Amino acid sequence: ATISPMSGVASAQIVRMQPNATEGNLYVAWRQSAPRTPSQVVFRKVHVTTSPMGALHVLGTWESALSELDMAVCGSHTYVVFEDRPAGPNGLDIMIAASRNDAGTFAPVVNVSATTDNSLNPRVAGSGASVFVAWIEQTSVSNRYEIRVRASMDGGATFGSSQVLSSDAPWLTP
Repeated sequence: ATISPMSGVASAQIVRMQPNATEGNLYVAWRQSAPRTPSQVVFRKVHVTTSPMGALHVLGTWESALSELDMAVCGSHTYVVFEDRPAGPNGLDIMIAASRNDAGTFAPVVNVSATTDNSLNPRVAGSGASVFVAWIEQTSVSNRYEIRVRASMDGGATFGSSQVLSSDAPWLTP
């Protein structure tokens, strides 16, 4: 497959690539932006020996610049996590886009942090339909940092409650 440049995009940064050597697929997630347009988180699956490429999935669009994202591919499940700044006074949130059909389609994006504090540096790991999202939470109480995690056992459709793994850690920096 030939990967062609994106038309009209001023900057794009490939953030995560994950190969699947058994099936010859390459999974790529990136951020892109153009002058006077919102930033986007984009995903595409590429089969390295055949054409055409998989569909281009825009997972989210934001007015502000995005920073961190991560990805995990587990069998037919694909997970992309990223920071989002929702409208209003809240800080950054951690979002997940999940596909349960080998990146053919993605379910609606889910806010896994859902706090009024800043949620930073998302990481994702998975095994089939089990997915785990971890991040740093900058609490508004005394400006401390916590390590939090949420788990889903149904491919990212629903998540258990947020668990604090480490709290009151002034040494931790995002």
